[in-house]
Amino acid sequence: MVLVLNEPVTVAAAGLVVLDGAGHSIAVDQIASAREGRAVTGRIPQPLPPGVYTVRWRVIGADGDLVESTFRFAVGAAITGEPTSQSGAGTAWPAAGLRWLLLTGLALALGGVWRVHGSPQPAPARLEVGHRVWSAAVSSVPPAIGPRPGRAG
Repeated sequence: MVLVLNEPVTVAAAGLVVLDGAGHSIAVDQIASAREGRAVTGRIPQPLPPGVYTVRWRVIGADGDLVESTFRFAVGAAITGEPTSQSGAGTAWPAAGLRWLLLTGLALALGGVWRVHGSPQPAPARLEVGHRVWSAAVSSVPPAIGPRPGRAG
């Protein structure tokens, strides 16, 4: 087994581990770095039976940071679906929507504080600008959420 990396590395403790589909460790020996430190090699002494396997690798980069990751491969079987060890891939739309509302509210609150306390404009001009912004924002909402012309509601 050979892992090729884009910069020189040092193999970390437990630097190359192979797990079978049940999570049991498969023996890997002769783990070393090669190709001027840009590759990690290991040998699996026994032929692997058909199944899906996970490789966990850990190396220390030239800058001293620990880098680790996993990948899967199959012997005599196709890999389908997501790995069982990963959780929650994708976007959580309800959480993203709530986060967006929170940030919008924060931006409006900070804008109001700045307008009242930090704006160099005289007070009447500040109110007029604020009224125009709110009028524009409120007038754009009904067309965006209301029924479309030409469609039955």
